[in-house]
Amino acid sequence: TAGLLMAKTRKVLTPTQQERILERNRELRDTHEQTFIRDGYACVECGARYGLQEHHILGRRAHPSRILEARNRVTLCGRCHCPMIHTKAGRRKLIALMQTKYGYDYSDLDYSQYLEETP
Repeated sequence: TAGLLMAKTRKVLTPTQQERILERNRELRDTHEQTFIRDGYACVECGARYGLQEHHILGRRAHPSRILEARNRVTLCGRCHCPMIHTKAGRRKLIALMQTKYGYDYSDLDYSQYLEETP
């Protein structure tokens, strides 16, 4: 019986593995939509309502357990994305904005290290 193939490994997935992947994709879609709703379908920095992207403050690969955390997701437009994420000043501004707007706590080690990393 043929199953879905993993794109990177060419490994055939079992039905149980397929269901786990589908469930995870549903969760990600739902949280993606929740982020846009929370942020009013607008960039949290400039208020733009076009070219919106959901950004994970702590990267998905480096911090997979934080993918679904509301405080780790933010809506940014394409114009604000790079300056907010790829500079130390932008990162600090983004964290301060999220703390002020939503009252999120970013005092744990992962976020402290994120603020100190050189982009």
